[in-house]
Amino acid sequence: MCSRLSSAHGAMSPGTNGKKPAATYLRRSTDRQEQSLEDQRREIQRYASDHGYSIVTEFVDDGISGTSGEGRKGFLSMIDAAKAPGCEWKHLLTWDVKRFGRMSSDEVGYYRWLFKQAGVEIIYTSEGFTGSSADRFLRFFKQEAARDESATLSKAVIRGLVSLADGGWWPGGQAPYGYDLGHYSSKGELFEIVRNTDDGEKAILNPDGKLIRTMPRGEKVKASRSVHVKLIPSLPARVEVIRKIFNLYTRSPGLGCRAIAVRLNREGVISAKGKGWGLSSIRAMILNDAYIGRIVWNRRAMGKFHRIADRREVERDGCGRRRLEWNAREDWLVHEESHEPLVDPATFGRAQRLMRERGARTCATGFLTGKARSSRYLMSGLMRCGTCGGSMFGHTTWKSQRRKDGSRVGTGYYVCSAAIMKGKAICPPVRILQSA
Repeated sequence: MCSRLSSAHGAMSPGTNGKKPAATYLRRSTDRQEQSLEDQRREIQRYASDHGYSIVTEFVDDGISGTSGEGRKGFLSMIDAAKAPGCEWKHLLTWDVKRFGRMSSDEVGYYRWLFKQAGVEIIYTSEGFTGSSADRFLRFFKQEAARDESATLSKAVIRGLVSLADGGWWPGGQAPYGYDLGHYSSKGELFEIVRNTDDGEKAILNPDGKLIRTMPRGEKVKASRSVHVKLIPSLPARVEVIRKIFNLYTRSPGLGCRAIAVRLNREGVISAKGKGWGLSSIRAMILNDAYIGRIVWNRRAMGKFHRIADRREVERDGCGRRRLEWNAREDWLVHEESHEPLVDPATFGRAQRLMRERGARTCATGFLTGKARSSRYLMSGLMRCGTCGGSMFGHTTWKSQRRKDGSRVGTGYYVCSAAIMKGKAICPPVRILQSA
């Protein structure tokens, strides 16, 4: 986030009383971080007042990791502003090396070079640099120490997650539909239940199920590190929905994922996100081991510095950027009977077999499979349905007759993905001729 300072921040016009115009950069990784944005702002303003700077603009990244420059909107817009012709400030004030970024000295050097090209001097207001040649060496060591601090924390987090998985505790993330999150003390006593409501809020309940408070949509529940989390069955109606999905899928003749989604939407069953059931959400449920009480963790690696292999942290060469890689099956962490199952193992096993068999018989046509990117449907994913706001994708309908040369006759449309994947209860079948 980039914002112009208001008078509440003590902004001064460039050149007022001969002061040097400057920009400020504030960054906070999480809302638990000791050095809050307001603390940084106050100390930087004090430094500016004592050293003859007039703050004319401010750039902010709130809740953003500093291990890489990528993805930091405030940081990147600050660079663009510095390089723009007629930039009114030639000094950048930031609290310390860590706030500028916990990047490697190589990456920081690149960004510092960009600022230097633009004629902008970076000033770390709390570091005590004197302006001597020794500053280069001191800044290098501080930068590497900041980077190493993040990497060391990554190791500690991994060890903690492995320990949680071994104990059968939920390793993190939203509870699967049909479950709530039970918060347990270090003594193993349930003291709090977190339940997602139908309107996207979070209900905090006591062990007896009585409401304590409600948290708005998007707000995270903060828990101390000593709290352990376990999945516990949610409302009976939600549990019954899970069992109904597996029954519809495994009975003879069974329904497919899309047909089940359409049926639930037609019956008015509210989904986990309140936006209607879709093929992908039904498929994910059928494949989710959590429904038989099993926790399978570490299927994929997303860490910036480390991944887990052979139950240990292994360094990744990713330049501090988060990226997804699928792990080998032998590196998965599996814990049986971690929590109460909602589906019996026989039904779950039959569902997995049917999923494999039906998958082998199904040939994707290219609709909603990502192939549209290389097809003639150039507007796929860019157009929005005027009725429900869902994405419009390319789709070809084929006629039974063929041309004289034997080729098939097809008509291209842009169709609403919600209508196709979730049924008419969510959106009527909106479609537009591709050639119109």
